[in-house]
Amino acid sequence: MKILWTVDAEQDRERIYDYLDERNPIAAIELDDLIREKISLLAHNNLIG
Repeated sequence: MKILWTVDAEQDRERIYDYLDERNPIAAIELDDLIREKISLLAHNNLIG
């Protein structure tokens, strides 16, 4: 399964990352990694979503 991000979703993710990055760069990276991990999980197991 291929995951397609809407423009709004991509912008929201960028804004969240930028907000966290200003306050806690490590948390920003960890959250972004977690989002990528969960999206990958969904892409490979489409029945969970």
